[in-house]
Amino acid sequence: MPTYKLSSIRALHKEVPATHSPLNRSTMAAAAADRSESVRDDLRRFLRGATHETRLSQQELTHTALKLLRSLPAARQAGLEYLSTVLGECTAQFVTQLEEGDTPEGAAAAAGGEDDLVAEIGATLSSLLEAAPAGWVPLISAWALELLGRLSARYAARAHVPHSAGLNDSVQLWLCCPATRALVTVTVQCVRRDTDVCIKPLLETSATYTPHFDWVVAHIGSCFPGTIIERVLAVGLREFCAQKPTDAGELSGQLNSVVSILGHLADRNSSEICEALKALFQESVGPPESPGVPPSTSVSTGGASSSETRLATVPFLLHLASLSPMLLITLSTEIAKTVTAQQLAVVAEQLPSWIPRHFATTESLLSLAVHLVLGPSTRSMAREMQLGCERGAITLLQLLLRAADHGQSVGRAAEHLLERVLSELQRLVFDCQPGSAPDVPLLTALPDALPQLAAHLSADDQRARRCVQLLATAATARGPSAAAHTLSRLLERPELRLATPLRMLRALESNFPTVFVEAFRHASAESAAPERVLRSVVRLLRWERRQQAGAWLQTPLAGAVSECAPLLAERLTELGTADAAIEALALLELPDSLAGSRQLSLADSVVGYLFYCLRRGDRPAAMLRRTRLAQQLLARLAGQPVCLPAVLRALLHAALQPHLAPLLGASEGRPPPGPASRSLLEENRLHWRIVTVPQAHTTVFHAGVIGEGRRPDAAPPVLPPAAARLNCELVVETVSRCLAAARSPDDAARTLALLLVEFISPDVMFNGLPWPEEEFMKVTMERDLKMRRFFDDHPLSWCLLELVARRPPAICYCSVLLRALAATLIQHWSSTQESLASKCSSQLEVTERLLYVMALGRLLPPPLTLIPEMLASLTSHEVYLLLTDVWAYMRDTVPTPAAFTLDANGVTSRSFPPLESRFTTNLLLVLQNNVAKLGHLFPQVRAAIANDQARNGIPVGLERDMAIMRERERERERDREGREGM
Repeated sequence: MPTYKLSSIRALHKEVPATHSPLNRSTMAAAAADRSESVRDDLRRFLRGATHETRLSQQELTHTALKLLRSLPAARQAGLEYLSTVLGECTAQFVTQLEEGDTPEGAAAAAGGEDDLVAEIGATLSSLLEAAPAGWVPLISAWALELLGRLSARYAARAHVPHSAGLNDSVQLWLCCPATRALVTVTVQCVRRDTDVCIKPLLETSATYTPHFDWVVAHIGSCFPGTIIERVLAVGLREFCAQKPTDAGELSGQLNSVVSILGHLADRNSSEICEALKALFQESVGPPESPGVPPSTSVSTGGASSSETRLATVPFLLHLASLSPMLLITLSTEIAKTVTAQQLAVVAEQLPSWIPRHFATTESLLSLAVHLVLGPSTRSMAREMQLGCERGAITLLQLLLRAADHGQSVGRAAEHLLERVLSELQRLVFDCQPGSAPDVPLLTALPDALPQLAAHLSADDQRARRCVQLLATAATARGPSAAAHTLSRLLERPELRLATPLRMLRALESNFPTVFVEAFRHASAESAAPERVLRSVVRLLRWERRQQAGAWLQTPLAGAVSECAPLLAERLTELGTADAAIEALALLELPDSLAGSRQLSLADSVVGYLFYCLRRGDRPAAMLRRTRLAQQLLARLAGQPVCLPAVLRALLHAALQPHLAPLLGASEGRPPPGPASRSLLEENRLHWRIVTVPQAHTTVFHAGVIGEGRRPDAAPPVLPPAAARLNCELVVETVSRCLAAARSPDDAARTLALLLVEFISPDVMFNGLPWPEEEFMKVTMERDLKMRRFFDDHPLSWCLLELVARRPPAICYCSVLLRALAATLIQHWSSTQESLASKCSSQLEVTERLLYVMALGRLLPPPLTLIPEMLASLTSHEVYLLLTDVWAYMRDTVPTPAAFTLDANGVTSRSFPPLESRFTTNLLLVLQNNVAKLGHLFPQVRAAIANDQARNGIPVGLERDMAIMRERERERERDREGREGM
């Protein structure tokens, strides 16, 4: 028989007669049938069994106690006391099984029949609560809570029930015990029936048996989160207010219990906890309550006045946050985001009263605040909790930055706290071992918090400097890759002030000298907005170029970006980043160590960008500005001997490609108009009058033409002549700047001449410098016509030929081109039916241009250089005669570079051999025949002949020359008359 106190049994002896007093006679008469002899027998049996006068089994005695509990009010206390003994014995047996190494489930199963007994007790108590809740709820709730508290405290130190196991583990453990599970179930039913009646004994019992009773409060709180959370916070605040000033630095166990209970409820009831904390904070910083108005909290603060409660609320919340990462996350992520300037002002007014009431010194308050901003250690936390701590740390930092923007006391306090946070963060970073980072949520979250801090970084004040210092410290702690990532994220935001990335770069480059190069590479490879990164780089390069003293940064920016020239070259091929990349490249000094392959790739990219500018049709001013940048880059690359041929080749190759040549006025690349489509109806009409074959179709229709090839490409848009001329001039200017930038302009011009021959000449045959006999034209006529057609289709080729001619003797290497053009022109003028040359305008223009190029390249002596000015006034035959004289002169005087000399001043000159009269006879006759139109040129021609004769020691005889000219003219007249007579 279990032993228990007999105080209730003795009281029951005294109270039994009271049930038969005269005061209750009317009641007993009304219930005479119910008060049967069996009740008396049950009472006697219970008394004898409880006092050990009779040996009864525990099951029989429990059944009797439950009967008396239902039927005899005077026996309630004794019955509940006996039930406490039964449940206590069941709990002891459960704990004993645990100590023997059994699992909680196995220990519960070992109870056997006692489990059924406990279930009967729980069912009986539940039926009583359902039948008469008003009378039974206060009694059963107080008894169950007190018994739970005693059992939890008694067995807390036993095996497998440690308090350090965690509140959730304690809840799971005690719910496996049948006795405690039944008591908790009954308590939950009581709270559900009458919450207000049950809350007070729940909190009183919690205060008595804390922390062993916390699991009961946590479990009940999970069933009634709103009410329990509010009451638990009120109890914690009351306890915090009751602390003495001397004990302010040491928190009571009640606050730890509050933290444990809220932590257990956080998994499923985080929203209720958040709302309760918000309400508590809003009440503390809101307007004071009017006199006579009851406080908004539903639980009394134990005698503390409303003003004391308001002053203690924020310190209470700070202490709670320091004890629980979950509460810190809730306070930082939910409450800190909604704090207003007025509330910050109220907190600033309350702050002096916190010391020494709730904080021993100002230093202790600052240390706690710094700890909360930095965040707790997250090594042992789940990933979700770690992310929550990181978000909370960033939110608190944003709150401080916003507060620092306010004036007076709030701003000063926030600035001071920010400085302390930065100092502590730097101490943690620099005290840490190399290669490892301290476990600080703020440090982990800062590199990814740029979007949240962008508004503060954009300002030009102390806040922006603090943000940069914090970001630099976090990046330094996480290593070079994190530093490069942080700097690249800043470069992705061109809306920031220029000082922000500069400050960051200055703070990082002392530890990571190549951080800018790595950041640019990272941004170029992984950034979602590479154009914005390039814009930021351009701004930095422009700033560096404007600086007079470049010692502000250790490493010049231009040198660092120059190492990433290949990356910039890749960006030139992308439409969105091409403009920014060309500006960045234009601001750089390309390193001499840049590999030849890199130079060639860069040259191709810049040439591609140049023609991209010509193709996209911008306004002339914008196009000129961008093409000037491309020209500058190409000229810089052309200064490298290795890169010069590649630059010129890339320019010519792009300019002569079919899809780009129309930009320069070329007719090549435009598909010729296809044959006119024939009507299918007309095709079928051709089959109408066919012979009809018996037993066959009488009509055979044509189904159309199949196999005409693929659909022709759409013709490129035809540019206006003015736009084509502008594009052509820009390309020629680019080539000219490349030639001028070369270390040897003459060698560069020779390279250009050879490239022209390579691109225009159809093969390598007959590409020598000498001019053959006129009869040899018949052999090369097909090649000559192809080259002539190329010049007709590509106006740029004439411009490039003139550019080569301006740098003799490079034009000598284009002898094959000049010879082909001359051959086709001689063939035309010798066979044309037009008497006047002016009627063949296109052929006349080509003839004039060819002779002008030859004269410009000093391939013709001075008398013959005047021929282009005469052609428009001559007949076709006269043009033919003059061209044959030019051909004869070029045949006899080979256009070789050896004929040119370079004087001490670097000026190229040529000494022509004596000019024979056979090369000028036709010229003088043409002048004589057209003296009315060309008389003004005769003195120049004669002076040129005289100078040549004087230079070569030949006597000048004008009359003799004129006589020879007249004699030859008479011979031609006789020949013409003879042919007419035949």
